[in-house]
Amino acid sequence: MIFTSLPHGLSEKFASKCLAKGVKMIDLGADFRLDSAEEYTKWYGKKYEDETLHTQSVYCIPELHRANYTGQPIIGNPGCYPTSIALGLAPAISLAVDNTIVIDSKSGVTGAGRGLADNTHYPNCNEAFAPYKVANHRHTPEIEQTLSKLCGKKVNVTFVPHLLPVNRGIVSTIYFNVNKPVTAKQLHDIYADFYKNEKFVRVLDLGEVANLRNVKYSNYCDISLHFDEHTDRAIVVSTIDNMVKGAAGQAIQNMNIMFGLEEECGLQYIPPAF
Repeated sequence: MIFTSLPHGLSEKFASKCLAKGVKMIDLGADFRLDSAEEYTKWYGKKYEDETLHTQSVYCIPELHRANYTGQPIIGNPGCYPTSIALGLAPAISLAVDNTIVIDSKSGVTGAGRGLADNTHYPNCNEAFAPYKVANHRHTPEIEQTLSKLCGKKVNVTFVPHLLPVNRGIVSTIYFNVNKPVTAKQLHDIYADFYKNEKFVRVLDLGEVANLRNVKYSNYCDISLHFDEHTDRAIVVSTIDNMVKGAAGQAIQNMNIMFGLEEECGLQYIPPAF
């Protein structure tokens, strides 16, 4: 069993070697997330070197896609923003009026990776707060691909990420107009029923607001539901730790699915790293 966490364009050659040796692989990079080679090239500026590898992989947010895993040797581990957003929208995606989904996401600095960049340089990041890659973030096609499959039709979203001056955590606040009358209680009931058997998704009681403080160092996704009667707009707040449920923790959860283990194995006690 091999985990890879590499810049885009580098995972395929390792996948080929793994398959040649009969070794399974979970890729935390971007190379096995998108179905379309054209979309991958458009957003990442690379080409698939061996498209047959992608017929032997499956994209898996466990709570939404575990049934899609049927023994494939490669799992494409989802991105952090797409995880928080898909979990936040999945139960109610059929209620969303077309082209009204607006996603306002905030991530801690670790979400930007370890590479040096001007916007993550301490003097620029500390005591600051701003959006980045507005309407042009590479996670957009992954978000739309996942939501479109859940909905059964093409879904377009407006996605704007922001950089928070904190170490870790993601808060995604998601807005959409509803296509039929619904109350906050009904919306909450939909989510509570959808996730009633899920270990790592916690639907908060009405009146509570999801807070990244409560998911740090954990594999949990906390979701709170809100409804603006003035505009007939649902508001969903979804929070995860971008390094655990948004990356390594979800990879372990996927490994457990791959090998038929209990999904919470190895994820109950995660010590703070910093």
